[in-house]
Amino acid sequence: MRGSGNISSDYYPFGSKMEGRSWNAGSSYSFGFNGQYQDNEIKGEGNSIEFTFRIYDSRIAKFLSVDPLSGYYSGWTPYAFAQNRPINSIDWDGLEARLAIAGKGVDLVNYSSNDNNSFEARAMKLKANYNYSLAYAQNGKQFISNLEKATKDEGSIKTVVFFGHSGPYGLIFNDNAGFYTDGSSWSTGAANEATVSQFKSKLSSGLIKFESDASIILGGCRCAATDIPGSSGDNLATELAKATGRTVIASEDFVEPQVIDGEETGLLTTKYGGSFYSIKYNYNVSFKDSDGNVVHSYSANSKSERAAYTRGFNGDNNYTSEYSTTKTEKDLGTTIDPSKY
Repeated sequence: MRGSGNISSDYYPFGSKMEGRSWNAGSSYSFGFNGQYQDNEIKGEGNSIEFTFRIYDSRIAKFLSVDPLSGYYSGWTPYAFAQNRPINSIDWDGLEARLAIAGKGVDLVNYSSNDNNSFEARAMKLKANYNYSLAYAQNGKQFISNLEKATKDEGSIKTVVFFGHSGPYGLIFNDNAGFYTDGSSWSTGAANEATVSQFKSKLSSGLIKFESDASIILGGCRCAATDIPGSSGDNLATELAKATGRTVIASEDFVEPQVIDGEETGLLTTKYGGSFYSIKYNYNVSFKDSDGNVVHSYSANSKSERAAYTRGFNGDNNYTSEYSTTKTEKDLGTTIDPSKY
């Protein structure tokens, strides 16, 4: 069912409207199935749907042109909607990447063979059911290079989900070559380690790009912990949220898979009753005239975006610019479904 306040419709699995199950109170709302724009003048109401890069015909459950990413999925027909699995899969409207990264080790100190298999299985489930790309990381540099590759291949990143060992100071990989917060006491200067500062430089250069509504889900332990002994710095979740201006989801607690009847459900839960949190920073600017009245305000995802907007809006005006930063943090409870973000 899809509703917008003045309009509501029920759909069959592949998007055809159910006869007699639509309601409209005179709204001119133009969007329908999956929230996509429907061109009702071509084939009738709800039969021709624009998914940004392709047109979809809900009557035959097929796109009318080849999937622009079909080269990555040679085993599937390039015309199918959601891999012909509309109940548990969604066909997205853009080329943005959804990336599942599994920590993978070759030593037995941080990663046992059971760890490797478990992290890989969780990432594989996202690939199979939700069209995520699968990647592996054995060190911090490889973690960053996966994000670069996803940006290069698909233009930008919508979602990143990490499955692996972690803690407040960073993601843990082989030989202490992790992905660490800036100034982390875990950093040893290992050749293949990486830091949030290095990650930020890739963002600044455009080698890594995130959609404006992107999410980063850290499925490891304690990335949002604030009780960090001997530390005055931020945890990894906070540093990534500040760096990207996007939503970061992580737990303050140890994380484990939810298991029912001996099978992992795909959900993640905390071990000792702690919470997962979503963390996001916005970088705001207000423009005031000579009398101190606010004439315009804008909220950006990053400091650089805010600075560029300020330059563009001010132009030849003599407005005074006032900056502020707001943090939004939500308690998501003890269990999350990584596929929902």
